[in-house]
Amino acid sequence: MTRHLSLVHKLCTLLLGPALVSAQGAPDAGMTDGPVPDVRFAIYSGVWSGRSDAGLRIVARNSGPRSLQLESLTLAQGSGGQPVMHLALAVPAAGWAEAETAYVDLLSDDQCVTDSLSDEWKLMEISNYPLHPSVRGLIIEDSQSFRIFQCIRGVTLRWLDTATREQWETEEWLLYHFERRPPP
Repeated sequence: MTRHLSLVHKLCTLLLGPALVSAQGAPDAGMTDGPVPDVRFAIYSGVWSGRSDAGLRIVARNSGPRSLQLESLTLAQGSGGQPVMHLALAVPAAGWAEAETAYVDLLSDDQCVTDSLSDEWKLMEISNYPLHPSVRGLIIEDSQSFRIFQCIRGVTLRWLDTATREQWETEEWLLYHFERRPPP
């Protein structure tokens, strides 16, 4: 039953938005249960397209009234370890932030991601919100051959309120956004 409720919580978070669903889970020492912040972020890497050996770039937008810091991101455990990104990304209230970090493998230990990459899908970005093609300014003229696909993976985010120093964790989903364009 707990697993079912957790899935329902994640689905509600994804569909209704993080501001409508409170966080679940047992807090660590010094951690409190806090609200799911209204912060949306996306992660990009040139490594995914083979054009670069760069690290990861994360861009975040905070729609809420409090300045927050995204301390870390921990992927749900797959068959291996738990990749963790230590970010300390300060996102001002009603503002934007971005940072570059060393490359962390966020693609391993997930069957959907592995299958998509081996089937020649191109990973465009990873985010904590659904992405529509118009967000990236794509105009799809041939919808019969252009395809978009998403994989979903659980993630634990650690937050810090920069004013009160209160810390908490939230369990959310990461969406892996793939696309496939027709050959020229």
